[in-house]
Amino acid sequence: MVTALGPVIRSQPVSQTIPAGTNATFAVGATGVPSPTYQWQKDGVGLQGATEPMLTVAKAQAIDEGSYTVVVSNALGSVTSAAALLTVSPAAFRLNSPTPLPDGSVQLALVGELGRHYSIDVSTNLVSWSYLKSFTSIADTSLIVDTGAATQPQRFYRVRVEMR
Repeated sequence: MVTALGPVIRSQPVSQTIPAGTNATFAVGATGVPSPTYQWQKDGVGLQGATEPMLTVAKAQAIDEGSYTVVVSNALGSVTSAAALLTVSPAAFRLNSPTPLPDGSVQLALVGELGRHYSIDVSTNLVSWSYLKSFTSIADTSLIVDTGAATQPQRFYRVRVEMR
């Protein structure tokens, strides 16, 4: 005779820091009778189709960063794992050469990472820097217009990745 047992987590998922574009794999070890089922969550929201003891986040990007947990259930109850944090190190980025526009402003193209937070500063002398714009990239290439360029003989730009 087999005695029914509620789910018990024997090994917790582990936090990870990985380079952008690589895979992250989380795993949980659990027992129970009847055998438990699994539902992975990111930031408290269930991930569709993520119902195995192992979860792989393929080619992770900034948008995949967060807190991952798994709810382990059977007929006798459920238990939630400890949170495992996924941190994605920024991918390389580049700021393409500025393109002059007919009104004297300049358009910049930042080729970066979807979901990453960037801040752009501007200078006329490479010593004193001023804030131009901060944004979260919603595409691989983000276009930025510097309307202040029309009144300056030269402008320099720098990009900072903001970790949030």
